Amino acid sequence: GRLSQMWFLNFALSYTLHTPPTRIESAERARATTPLVGPIAAADAFAQCGSSSTRTTSPRMGPAEWLEAGGTEPLPLLPFGIHELLLPGETKQLHLFEARFLTLFDRAAQGHGCLSQLLLTPAGGVASVSTLLEVEETRRQEVGVWAKVKCVARVEIQEVTEDAATEAFAVAKARLYTDDAATAPTPDEVTEARSLYASCHELQTKLAAARAPAPGDGELVEELVASGDDQVEWGHEQTKAEGLAFERPLDAVVDERRALLLSRGQDAPPADDLAALHALWGVEDEAAAEAQLLSFALVGTLDAAEKVHAHASSDTRERLKRATQALEDRQKRLAAEVALGSLGSL
Repeated sequence: GRLSQMWFLNFALSYTLHTPPTRIESAERARATTPLVGPIAAADAFAQCGSSSTRTTSPRMGPAEWLEAGGTEPLPLLPFGIHELLLPGETKQLHLFEARFLTLFDRAAQGHGCLSQLLLTPAGGVASVSTLLEVEETRRQEVGVWAKVKCVARVEIQEVTEDAATEAFAVAKARLYTDDAATAPTPDEVTEARSLYASCHELQTKLAAARAPAPGDGELVEELVASGDDQVEWGHEQTKAEGLAFERPLDAVVDERRALLLSRGQDAPPADDLAALHALWGVEDEAAAEAQLLSFALVGTLDAAEKVHAHASSDTRERLKRATQALEDRQKRLAAEVALGSLGSL
């Protein structure tokens, strides 16, 4: 049968009760969305998990194996609002405790170890460009399982159906979605983007120094800055405090994302370079991979609407130029805030 619209609305209502939806104005609304086909049924049995101290490492397979197999294996889907999409090099921590999501997770872990996001648009559709997620680490909890996933690439969803084996969750037939090969930014464009970010970082640092934290707030801010991940306890999310986007130098942001992408799990040393991602990103050399990494790192410091647009773009240069424009706007706002703060201290 067809996917129950009532289930879809119930999920959206439940999600909204915990996390108010963010209105996103972007070109993504005009993009084609993939129709949902087939029901998503809750699993009948709940498998009890072991001790909260139990840890397992990343699956024996991953995105490279999924691609080598032709990219034909269905990707299990976890539902998120589109404003929660992950860009390459971003991670999220999940605590899964609903039966259908535990079944989904086990199914992925026993196969190629990859997941994707079912990105729900404000209009009620599903974004056609989604994420290729790799399970980095898992821990059994007294109830459910904790997992850390990272986005390693993007995929274009062609069809969404129910999982044929379990009928407990949705899966996607998908193919890689990459940037065009001939869209590299020029050195001058890279320099301009880096310079604008550096200016934003300097201004943000001045603002932070001028604003004495309220009693008890200092530890929270330090904790948010130190944490590189958002944590989701299905429907509950810890997000970074507004204004922390430019707290760190750009090189530190890029290095963190690179380290996440080079990681090969708890029991293996990190890769020496991004070569394993070349095929997933549609690039032929390390320079092109680094250009894409920089473009996504810059966009990751901006608002949700910019992330949505950048995620759907297949043009590295266009993504970097759009990020540059947004950084220029942000620089002007920060400069105005610094100037107003200086006047207030006179």
